[in-house]
Amino acid sequence: MKHERGMFMQSATPKDRKTGMVSFFPMNFTQAKALITEVHKEIPEAILDIACLNSPKNIVLSGDADALEYAIQILATPEFGVKSKAIRLDVSAPFHSRYMQTTHSILTKNLSAMKMRGSTAPVISGLNHTLQRQVPDHLIENFVPLTSDTVNFMGAIEQANNILHTQSQTIEKALWLEIGPKPTLSSFVSQTLDGVTPLSLCSAKDIRDLLKNKEAVSLLIGANKSK
Repeated sequence: MKHERGMFMQSATPKDRKTGMVSFFPMNFTQAKALITEVHKEIPEAILDIACLNSPKNIVLSGDADALEYAIQILATPEFGVKSKAIRLDVSAPFHSRYMQTTHSILTKNLSAMKMRGSTAPVISGLNHTLQRQVPDHLIENFVPLTSDTVNFMGAIEQANNILHTQSQTIEKALWLEIGPKPTLSSFVSQTLDGVTPLSLCSAKDIRDLLKNKEAVSLLIGANKSK
């Protein structure tokens, strides 16, 4: 299934264009927009989009490989005024860029024809970081566009934090648990929010370490008592 999904995404990329994704740290949204503007001065026809707003200090760009390489060259010059580390990502396609618009259209068509059961579990969209309580009612409108648009992790994290504090005015510390195969979001949380303890549960060892963490256990017990 994973292989088929990867081939599906790759098919949206022109065969005659080399593409990729690069993560820049530290870099903010304003700096990323300025960098793209500089690239377009040299390569006007280049497709280069902001793929992810991971945190106030981390931006991912996606698009043409030559545009990404030129962006890295610009950052190496003192004239641009931004010192940022560039990490080339090992990806099969330029995700969250205009190259994925074909995928966006296909997903919209297929999902529109499907009958899906609704869920009242709240989900925060990475597109416009709004809280959606009826999924899949808003699936096509607020989530499918993420295939070809910017994923705003930073906005989603901030919105989740706002909801947490709205529900309880007595919260002084918060524990964020990330459950998944890789510790991807924890660093974004720590860069975005103050007074938050992010922990990733990716293995049995992580769970054992969590249980040994007295502060984390205390926060978990407090959260359960408040329900």
